Amino acid sequence: MLPADAADPQAGDLIAAQPAGPALPPGTGRPPGQVRPGVQLLLDNLTDCPALVFGCRIDVLAWNDLGGALHDVTDEARSRDMPRRVFLDPQHGPVRYPN
Repeated sequence: MLPADAADPQAGDLIAAQPAGPALPPGTGRPPGQVRPGVQLLLDNLTDCPALVFGCRIDVLAWNDLGGALHDVTDEARSRDMPRRVFLDPQHGPVRYPN
């Protein structure tokens, strides 16, 4: 680990000079909309607080039992699309945003 001291003008150069990690071959990454198994394991072990993991489009990628119950999230894709639920779904939108 490199020391990153704001007073050291060469600290940024040292960090920038570090080689990048190995590139993954095309097609070996995780498909969009999935979380790593370790993240799901963490969520499953959080039994006393609700937890959700959001993707870049504010869709729910993973949740624990309390998070799913609190936010009414199911395996159905439509229930995991939070922007659609908040603004367009008549069951959820008008309840939170009446005007």
